[in-house]
Amino acid sequence: MNEHIHIVDGVMRASESFDDITTGWHFCATMQQRTPASILRRHLEFWPKEKGTPPNICPEGWEGIWLMASSPMPELPGWDDFRSFSDRSMASEVGSIPADGGDYLPFLLALHDLTSGTPCPYSSLEELIRATGIRGTPHARYVERLGGLPGCIGFGAVRAIFLVVWRYDYAERLWAAGFRTVQSLIDSTDEELRSAHSFSKSGLQTIRRAAKKSLLPLAAEFV
Repeated sequence: MNEHIHIVDGVMRASESFDDITTGWHFCATMQQRTPASILRRHLEFWPKEKGTPPNICPEGWEGIWLMASSPMPELPGWDDFRSFSDRSMASEVGSIPADGGDYLPFLLALHDLTSGTPCPYSSLEELIRATGIRGTPHARYVERLGGLPGCIGFGAVRAIFLVVWRYDYAERLWAAGFRTVQSLIDSTDEELRSAHSFSKSGLQTIRRAAKKSLLPLAAEFV
């Protein structure tokens, strides 16, 4: 990042030389499975400069950033570097995708919805994975780049339990400890679950009850 640009509390700022061309900010969500759906849904949301500095909407800094929106004035010093933050493509965990999220953003949102029981255009994971995005990208391509079906649905299913029952960071701890599917939560011993976090006895029972009642039929479709 050049000397004209800096980031404070999840918001991109520029030096005064850019004030005349700055119109506001666009929110850019991190295109990863672990990014919460509430954050993904705000991708490209515009915050006009007249409203002041946009709020920091990300509990975790990696989840996204407010990028400055501007009018083109290429004669200004540093313009080339400044413009690069509004490029037409962006990085994601499946490679470069269109800056608006392309077909991958709707795929991620549908994956979130299915693993959390939220209504969405797809009736099952199988239907989602076999579908093609409106821009022509087969969803199977994303599944392959995410490491196959276990990698695609595992974290989503584990995470969904904790979005409902407890806290999101517990799901990340379980994932890091090797739990990749809902079935693995059900089959594990108390000691194995406690290797991820010091759950109480009632907490362990809640994990297994939530998995069996809410998510096992969905995850078992492919596991």
